[in-house]
Amino acid sequence: MFIPDITNTILSFFDFDNELNIKFALRFLSLFRHFRFMNNIYNKDLLENIFHLILEKKIQNYNIKVVENILKIIDPEKYSNYAIKMACHNGHLEIVKLMLKNKKPSYSIGINDGFDYSIIPSLEHPLSRALQADSPEILDLLLQDSRFNRSSSDNYVKVPAFIFISYYYTKHEYHKDYKKIYSVLVKYPASIEYMIENSLQFYELFFVEELLKNCNRDYFNMIFRYFMENECKETKKDEEKKIVSMLLNSSFFDLKYFKKYLDIYYFNSSIKYFSANSILLTIICHEKFKVDVSYVKKIILKIEFKNVGEFKFAEKILTHFSFNIDLPDNFILKMLSFIIEKKFNVETAKELIKKIKNVKSPKLNEILEDLEESINRRYMPKNVIELIIFLKKHIEKMKNK
Repeated sequence: MFIPDITNTILSFFDFDNELNIKFALRFLSLFRHFRFMNNIYNKDLLENIFHLILEKKIQNYNIKVVENILKIIDPEKYSNYAIKMACHNGHLEIVKLMLKNKKPSYSIGINDGFDYSIIPSLEHPLSRALQADSPEILDLLLQDSRFNRSSSDNYVKVPAFIFISYYYTKHEYHKDYKKIYSVLVKYPASIEYMIENSLQFYELFFVEELLKNCNRDYFNMIFRYFMENECKETKKDEEKKIVSMLLNSSFFDLKYFKKYLDIYYFNSSIKYFSANSILLTIICHEKFKVDVSYVKKIILKIEFKNVGEFKFAEKILTHFSFNIDLPDNFILKMLSFIIEKKFNVETAKELIKKIKNVKSPKLNEILEDLEESINRRYMPKNVIELIIFLKKHIEKMKNK
């Protein structure tokens, strides 16, 4: 009788639910050339238990050939795919590679059944386990495998994306390699859409850079719209400036799309967000984009002066063009009223007054009356007096023409 056969017969009498018996058998077998890497061992109970101890990190020093030989004998999907889950959970990269190399197991039992990943992202899923193990390498391996990233269902990829955002939102230090993990996730279409919708809120420069590396024109337009339609926290203003610069320097930036977007959406709401203002001002005022004055005028005339942000926006554009934009009196007077209400900007007010064509306008008389009423107040700022004098001179000048 061949020695391995005798050894396997002897092993069949042992209780391998006992961890001490397993470790004793492992040490004993390692002494012999026939069994050093679990060659010629067919006792599934022993092999399964050794494999589980390796996966659970209870056996630290092992040769990968041991695992390779064990996987030839045991069923890797047994116990609801405990093996692949635990390999991902404990960051066993080489073991995961071996398991995925075998294309026969579907790795579906206890993983893909019974979950609606659009509603309940399963923490038991190997993708989730790899993320919790802080292992971008394992995460990438799984996502390259159709068994874990099915083209028929984008929701599979959303599992780690959802968990990543959840952890980052509460405490991004949870993942030491969060940048590497993010870089892996945004390589896959379903995940990049989810990340555009959910990660831009953090105004993380690295996130935007990675998205731009992996995006197409449609994704770029989604990113662009996000920064046009949302306001960041005050603490993130410096990052926002850099993000605006990145967007406008992207090869995907299309001035025609930008103009179309403004016409359809933007002026249905007020110009109040810094990033939107910054994008608009950079485009309008930069020689690279060569925006004609007629289009600039079209943009300005849609401003309703609902807030200071809108006023500052109009003021910066007019200043850039040295106030050489032909504007109707009703717009000028509306802007002038806003200046007076918000405690004045005399130089801008003077430039606007110069552009008033109809000095007999009732609105202009109202503005003058408001200014003159200030004379009766105990305290009258010097700039109010200056503005009254300038306005009266302009009215006289226009009347004498």
